[in-house]
Amino acid sequence: KRCLAYWAEQSETEAGMTGGIPPTFAVADCKESLEFLAAVQAEREGGAPFATALDCGAGIGRATRAVLLQLPGLRRVDLLEPAPQLRRKAREDLGREKQVGRFFPQPVQDFTTAQRYDLVWIQWVLMYLTDDDAVKTLRNAASWLKAGGCLVLKENIDNRPTGDGLDEKDSSVTRSAKHFESLFAQAGLVVRKKQ
Repeated sequence: KRCLAYWAEQSETEAGMTGGIPPTFAVADCKESLEFLAAVQAEREGGAPFATALDCGAGIGRATRAVLLQLPGLRRVDLLEPAPQLRRKAREDLGREKQVGRFFPQPVQDFTTAQRYDLVWIQWVLMYLTDDDAVKTLRNAASWLKAGGCLVLKENIDNRPTGDGLDEKDSSVTRSAKHFESLFAQAGLVVRKKQ
């Protein structure tokens, strides 16, 4: 709830979504995401494209616009975003895109769907969840995949030897790589590729 209150106060811009990182870094972030997804796609059976995707914690649709809609062969992307003002901005900016489907209002840890996707994209979301909710989300996200689908998680990693970093301002936790490995194991997931 504290993090939703934080996001309610942020501007509905790319700078607001990225914590004010310079545009050159935001562009590099999206470029790296596209390169990673191209490598993941190349390893899929027959190099099959990601025809359907779910963007979890979509915000204003930054990753949808700059990454997911750029994927060759993408037919539909749905957006999951609990903050009403961010979801509204995403709908305003992306609602006319033919590949953009539904806008879901639930928090990722409470979301359920019968829809199955080739790609579930989770970027900078688990940092706002407790370990228990993160494990629940990872398990659920795996169930939202079609056979051969991919769950891609993009989070900041804390490399300090003192443990995880807590940001009091937005209530986020930056976990260590070892901490994430523990969460993946608890969720029954196997990491196939990392960067």
